[in-house]
Amino acid sequence: ARKFIEFLMDVRKAFEHVQRGQLIAEAQANSYPMAEALASITSYSWPRYITCEGLLAEPIIPKRGIAAGSAFATFELWCLLRTAINRLQVAHPMSTICLHVDDLCLTAAGTTNDLVLQEAESMVSMVTHEFSTVKGLPFAEEKTFVISTDAALARAAAKNILPSATVADTVRRLG
Repeated sequence: ARKFIEFLMDVRKAFEHVQRGQLIAEAQANSYPMAEALASITSYSWPRYITCEGLLAEPIIPKRGIAAGSAFATFELWCLLRTAINRLQVAHPMSTICLHVDDLCLTAAGTTNDLVLQEAESMVSMVTHEFSTVKGLPFAEEKTFVISTDAALARAAAKNILPSATVADTVRRLG
């Protein structure tokens, strides 16, 4: 019977950590409409003002990040991560990689516990490098879970691959 391990990982403050220079480079590489990308990025650089009881603070000029509420933000985040996800999928063709806004699911499959553990370890290592090191997008350790076809396998994956991951004994805990 096939074995499965799935790591569920949340990119911590994904929109706030986007480096705009990287976004522009990825937009060009992925044929994203540049007029829209540049207009959007320009708007993210507009000054912000804080008011309190009639007082106005000095303007705050954002240096990084994109606005999570922007109509384009999810597309821009996908554009930023598309190349990394494609590289991950090419390196792991038998596995499943899903990105839901800022939540990443890595599902490794194998015929034995050892094979599925090796696949999962390789995927987690690669995605940590691509997202955290290259793109500057850290994962929220407290929101990282591992589930598996077998509880012992999930515990082994958490212990040996990503000790910060919480073993989810039921899907309901992922809520």
